[in-house]
Amino acid sequence: MKKTKKILALLLTAALVGSAFMGCSNGNEPEASEDPSNPTTIKVGSSFTYYPFDYMEGDQKVGFEVDVWKEIGERSGLEVIHVQAAYSGLFGMVDKGDIDTIANQVSKNPEREKNYNFSVPYCYNPLKIVVPKGNPENIQSLDDLIGKKVTCGVGGNETDMLKEMYPNGEIELIPVETGNLLQVTTGKTSACIQGAAASSVEIKDNDLPLEIVGDAIYLEEDAYLFAKTERGDALRAKVDAALTEMHEDGTLTELSNKWFGYDISKK
Repeated sequence: MKKTKKILALLLTAALVGSAFMGCSNGNEPEASEDPSNPTTIKVGSSFTYYPFDYMEGDQKVGFEVDVWKEIGERSGLEVIHVQAAYSGLFGMVDKGDIDTIANQVSKNPEREKNYNFSVPYCYNPLKIVVPKGNPENIQSLDDLIGKKVTCGVGGNETDMLKEMYPNGEIELIPVETGNLLQVTTGKTSACIQGAAASSVEIKDNDLPLEIVGDAIYLEEDAYLFAKTERGDALRAKVDAALTEMHEDGTLTELSNKWFGYDISKK
């Protein structure tokens, strides 16, 4: 894969996405009469601003998630329809039935499991702290972030976790839709918290003056969520079967190595 500078391209994409439904690719909208017990199409929502999981390269939707879903579609017989929208709006789109699932490195947590059923995991990703190169503020842990501005994702698992751990605003959270690391490189925040898999690749490929520090805050278990409906259950069964095959035959390991240089499909 040709390595190019991604940050400005991702920011431009985010500006175009906004918070609205942006359309889809790889097929037409499913028929309203589709049998919910045996669906043949699946609408997969992504922001396409989260390099290298899902992003735009020119007018092409690419990334680890896109490759995973190509395999799922081929193995399950499902027609995969990619839908682009701002990450903060994707969960509401599942609730309304505008999309069936989200491919944007969504991790399980107890609150989400109350509202959705999850597929088998396809990715394990340690949540870690990113700081300017040289770590001028000597940040190694969450407590070192007290009194500082920290970038996190709008609607992200890490954002909810930090709000719960520091309910009185001890850490000033700056949630953004995209460009998380750019906030640190430009000095707008002291640090960023996000999955280490994406951070390490983005830092390396864009030669960013950043580094990952400290121990993992926790290990995210990423999976595809589905509405608790007949259609959602049927789709989840098909996706589970495909993902299980992909774990067993090494396809997820192969795709992990392609995009990250190591296997994120195993703990």
